[in-house]
Amino acid sequence: MKSFRLLFLFVFLASVSGQTIAQQKLQIVEKTIENDIPGGKVEAIKIVCEKADARIQGWDQDYIKFTLKLTARHENKEVASRELSYIKYAITYEDGIIEFRNRFDFPDEVRYVKSTLSVLYDIKVPFRVLLQLEGKYSNIELTDLTHEVDGTFEFGNVKLNKLSGEVKLNSTYADVIGHDINATFFCRTNKANIYLENLHGSYRINSSLGTVVVLPNNVLSDLTIFADRTATDISIGDFDAYSYSLSTDHGVIDIKYESYAQKIITTDKSQYFNLKRKAGKPLIKIFTSYNKITLNK
Repeated sequence: MKSFRLLFLFVFLASVSGQTIAQQKLQIVEKTIENDIPGGKVEAIKIVCEKADARIQGWDQDYIKFTLKLTARHENKEVASRELSYIKYAITYEDGIIEFRNRFDFPDEVRYVKSTLSVLYDIKVPFRVLLQLEGKYSNIELTDLTHEVDGTFEFGNVKLNKLSGEVKLNSTYADVIGHDINATFFCRTNKANIYLENLHGSYRINSSLGTVVVLPNNVLSDLTIFADRTATDISIGDFDAYSYSLSTDHGVIDIKYESYAQKIITTDKSQYFNLKRKAGKPLIKIFTSYNKITLNK
């Protein structure tokens, strides 16, 4: 019995010791850069993100509120502090364009980074300015922007909320998710998915090797989708509000309105559905290859 008690006490102490070590294990070192920048002479804002998260929001102030948070996590605080310095950033202004940029700069003798490094942009921008974005391995969220957005993204995710004006996106391996958009919208994706909901305006989408889901919930000015090996799923709502030009190459068309589904034309390798209504009805034009077009109610 005495041996059992000693064993139990040893296991208990070892467990408590292990938990204490685990709680003390992770050290966090942070650096925050804040800057309020007058926007009177700024015509465009360019943001270049590398392995970063970015939250960019429009507001009705005439200045840019910039916050950049850099973080390093490691068991050894000295290691975290040293490696935090590997994150570089720059703010430049030239010819009406202000640019925010980050990058990672490792000394030649460093073969790998021991810490977990992270970068977070939090930027508020005046409504009226052009916004240019470049993101690599980054997660970017855009909210309440009303002028023009031009973005190129590789890997990561892009979230759009309450955008209007003109939106132009080019995405590779970066999914695009959008809600409450009223814009002239162009998006080209490669090996990425698109999900858009609650829309107004005009939309043109080019997609390769991904998926496209569109739920307008309103009548659009027009919708054009060119898709290569991409499944396309559209929930129309009011089927009679549009004219249609749908076609597939080595694919199928699935219309959930039975009376119209009977009008799909099938050939050896293709399917077609064309429906012209009176002048003024907006057009939904979709082409896809080696995949499916679905029109839901």
